[in-house]
Amino acid sequence: MPIHCHSCTCTKTTLNRQYGPDPKFIKLVVNEIETIINIKHPLYMLRYSILTRCYNAKQSEYNAYQGKGIQVCDAWKQDPISFYEWCLKNGWEKGMTIDRIDPNGHYEPNNCQFLTRTENNKKAMRQNPVLRNVKLNKEKAAEIRSLLSDGIPGSELAKRFGVCKSTIYNIKNHGLWA
Repeated sequence: MPIHCHSCTCTKTTLNRQYGPDPKFIKLVVNEIETIINIKHPLYMLRYSILTRCYNAKQSEYNAYQGKGIQVCDAWKQDPISFYEWCLKNGWEKGMTIDRIDPNGHYEPNNCQFLTRTENNKKAMRQNPVLRNVKLNKEKAAEIRSLLSDGIPGSELAKRFGVCKSTIYNIKNHGLWA
């Protein structure tokens, strides 16, 4: 019987199970700090999300990752414990995002770091000329928030306004967007 995520009956953990053991919890001690990783833990979901964006062709982000040849190193793909230990030893804190130092490189220890969401967004804007040149004013941001509240999907608004989905997310959550 498949293990389901904590909030519904979907089978989010199926992809993780393809790439290594999927125990109910893993107890790790790194730098004398004990961490319990289970399906509700942010690191579990982080590993799941990078595997999904790289290997699930049904995901909207697939073309930007596996579609460009981006992969997850075998150690992290096959052994979740090695991924969790690397994260805990390399500065992960709740709320941080994983970033590939070389945006064309793979998810692997020598090419990954942790950044805050703001730092990651600023880096994306510096590296992507399309994002760097897009500036939304307060009126456009208010219009986007209004359209979101009317139920229009963020992905549709991103296309309509010529911005990336993370910009829509930031506008929705009143973060940095210009």
